[in-house]
Amino acid sequence: MGNKDENTTLQEEQQTAETAGKTFTQEEVNAIVQKRLERERSKQGADEKPAAEETDREQELNQRELNIKLKETLLAKGMPIDLADILRVSDEKDIEPVLTRLGDYAKSVNKENNDNKDNKPTGFQLGAPTPKNNEQVDPYRKAMGL
Repeated sequence: MGNKDENTTLQEEQQTAETAGKTFTQEEVNAIVQKRLERERSKQGADEKPAAEETDREQELNQRELNIKLKETLLAKGMPIDLADILRVSDEKDIEPVLTRLGDYAKSVNKENNDNKDNKPTGFQLGAPTPKNNEQVDPYRKAMGL
């Protein structure tokens, strides 16, 4: 396509030169052709920019749809939808395996926590300690030794 434009341009300019009586050197012809090619390339570049913007919009819409599908699946499985902001999936078929692995991990953590309940807690304990025999202990009586 570019060669046809170049040939047409050369022929037009040669005809113009012949009618005007002016001859062009090879460098002048090359410069004229180069200018025309640059104009055509700039036109093509301007046409490509909107296409790139459309591609970006399409990807953004696809990601939003995928995020909605992930939230729907989280709700269906009884998981908090806030996890959708943390989890990264690239396709709808990735949602199920990721949620399965997350569910397995949550079950293993719960099992470990249930196994460790017999151990005494370490670190800070908020509030007053609970009496072991379920009696209410008045902190003032305890402080006075009564």
